[in-house]
Amino acid sequence: MPRQARTKSSTNIYHIMLRGINRQNIFFDNNDRRSFLKYVKEVKNDSPFLLFAYCLMDNHIHLLMQEDEMPLEIIMKRIGVKYAIHFNNKYSRSGHVFQDRFKSENVEDERYFLTVLRYILQNPVKAGICPEPGDYRWSSYMEFFQPDSWIDNEFAVSMVDRTELISFICMKNEDLCMDIDENIKLSKKEAERIIREKCSSIVFEDLSSSEQNELIGSLIHAGCSGPQIRDNLHITDYRVRVARQMGTVLLREEPSLSAENRPHPRRTVPLREEPSPSAP
Repeated sequence: MPRQARTKSSTNIYHIMLRGINRQNIFFDNNDRRSFLKYVKEVKNDSPFLLFAYCLMDNHIHLLMQEDEMPLEIIMKRIGVKYAIHFNNKYSRSGHVFQDRFKSENVEDERYFLTVLRYILQNPVKAGICPEPGDYRWSSYMEFFQPDSWIDNEFAVSMVDRTELISFICMKNEDLCMDIDENIKLSKKEAERIIREKCSSIVFEDLSSSEQNELIGSLIHAGCSGPQIRDNLHITDYRVRVARQMGTVLLREEPSLSAENRPHPRRTVPLREEPSPSAP
């Protein structure tokens, strides 16, 4: 069966996840992690793209990035091949290092951009590795404090004040992004049973918006996938996505990533005009 074509992001911004084959570790020591970041930098220099955040966990990697002229698939293939050569040579092995092709989700607006940014940087915290994002060495969190950082921080900082942004990233949350469904795999019948039990005495359409979001969030945490929730509650994919995002408390409302305020790899500082204040 041919692979399903990847949906193109209107902003060219994506949340990327690379996982080790069979969920095995892809990093065994800090030299492995340093090597992976070295290859990301090399590909970034040769095939310009914007990298807004990263986090290296033992068996998977999160990236928040924007492609330019070079397609995302080629960028990720170049990074993956470079690291696979390093990994296989070092550990005297052969074959694939990463599981299938990378996973991705589109980031279409600034609300979800901030959600994904925080989700990535809080991965070690939610995994119980450390109490705060800044305590983890192998994410881009500390790059916010580097004046000559190789990470493209300007776009995030253009949305909110740097101090507010750091507070936002460190805030406790229930952010849900693309790999939440991988934690628990439920069959169709199991998902139907859970949804039926949680919804047995209510009518979804009669709930308030916040109550609907809470219900959808509880189903996601129970292991139900987005399509399972959609099909059983007879709602749209967009409605499920909104419920995922509403677990995030934004510092302020932001406009969508329209063409004029999208970051671009050829700009050192993304150009973005703040919306003018409304008249009293």
